[in-house]
Amino acid sequence: MKLKIMVSDAEKFVIKGIARNRDKKYSEAIESFDKAIDLDPEFALAMYNKGIVLDSIEKYEEALRWLDKALEVNSEYAEAWYNKGAILLELEKYEDALKCFKIFLDNAPPYLSSLVDRIKEVINEIENLKEYKKR
Repeated sequence: MKLKIMVSDAEKFVIKGIARNRDKKYSEAIESFDKAIDLDPEFALAMYNKGIVLDSIEKYEEALRWLDKALEVNSEYAEAWYNKGAILLELEKYEDALKCFKIFLDNAPPYLSSLVDRIKEVINEIENLKEYKKR
């Protein structure tokens, strides 16, 4: 007997989008995520992945908007908080990045433990930078 896993059409588009992103076919990836969002307007995973693709092509403000949409649907989405913080760090918006990383730490699942350790280091670096700038 064969086990059959039911996958929604929206999930199929997300899977396709992730594959297209991996192959660096960014416009096709975005199109797939858009189709998933059209089918399921509350699909945080599709919104998150669209944000990741936009970050990859350096459309940071648009990426942040999509990560924010994912966080509106799921405010405890650790990976979205992490990636939002990483983009804000890239944009040198240190205070906002710090807030995101702290929320990430509060919501990070155990399988992200190595990332948690790195984010703790980044938070310390940001805190030290803030102290240095006060001088």
